[in-house]
Amino acid sequence: MRENIIKDLVLHRRLILFMAVIFPAYMGFFGSRLDRPGVFVVFGSFMYAIATLMLFTREDKFKSMGFGLSLPTTRRDVLASRYVLNWALMILLYALGAAAVAAAPGTKLGPVGFKPGIVLASIGWMSFYYGALTPLIVRFGLAGIIVFLVFMQVLGIAAMSFPVISRFITGDIRSFVAAVRTAMAAVQGTLGPAGFAAVLIAVIILWNLASFGLSLRFFKRKEY
Repeated sequence: MRENIIKDLVLHRRLILFMAVIFPAYMGFFGSRLDRPGVFVVFGSFMYAIATLMLFTREDKFKSMGFGLSLPTTRRDVLASRYVLNWALMILLYALGAAAVAAAPGTKLGPVGFKPGIVLASIGWMSFYYGALTPLIVRFGLAGIIVFLVFMQVLGIAAMSFPVISRFITGDIRSFVAAVRTAMAAVQGTLGPAGFAAVLIAVIILWNLASFGLSLRFFKRKEY
């Protein structure tokens, strides 16, 4: 696994450097104009997950995965090393983005990105996005993320164009968010902050294991 991570760092060093500069800088600009940490958590986590998935899409674009698989390694090790590396990059991008928001002139959020609750919530959202999108990327390559983004855009256009659809989508989302908040508040009230954090971390780990298992199944069947 270590050799695979080093290989990815060397081959994708320019892309990683680009992400480490551009994404935190954008979050500093965008986050400094926010007054609610929820948007920072949800949108920032999505952006960091998409950024790390560019390593997959880049290899798909240049058809270079076959080279990596020709080395003395297994597909399980290749995929496991990519999960470890991408999670390390997501944490790095989050830390840099939170620092950029805190340091941006006129920021309203300040150092909110370093509060334990916000950090845990961001990790949870990053886990959700990354765990859901990685199997699509492994199975369909760049088309997987394009289909997802196009679907979200079509859904947004439909919601803005048709008030009935907008009310339906908004109502369902609000009901879902309210139900999630109620359930999380009940769990936290029962277990306490430490117990709730432990449960959430366990869920994040299980979600990533499930994502890895599904991605590995697709990866083993794919021809390069």
